Amino acid sequence: ICLHKRCGLVNTIACLWKSNIPSHLEYERKMIEATTIQRSAHERDHAHYYSIHAMNEHSMSQASASLLEHGFVVIRDLFSRADVERWGNAALRDFESALSVLKTR
Repeated sequence: ICLHKRCGLVNTIACLWKSNIPSHLEYERKMIEATTIQRSAHERDHAHYYSIHAMNEHSMSQASASLLEHGFVVIRDLFSRADVERWGNAALRDFESALSVLKTR
């Protein structure tokens, strides 16, 4: 057996119990607020999600900044509810399939 000890930084985003944040819910709310892009009424009413006009320049700048700083962005009302539910159900089926394979090993 060969063991190596290495120094590392604690990922306080993934390991909240190692952070100094008193409330995990407060942290989650702040993270959602910082990463959510609210599209304007004009953006929502006049552009489909597959269109380059689905977001104006300001919204795109906010989305880019969120991706660079946090690694993700939440864009409300970009896709239809039916599409999101269909994709979510497909992801859950894929997860269940992968889980069943892992359980048999």
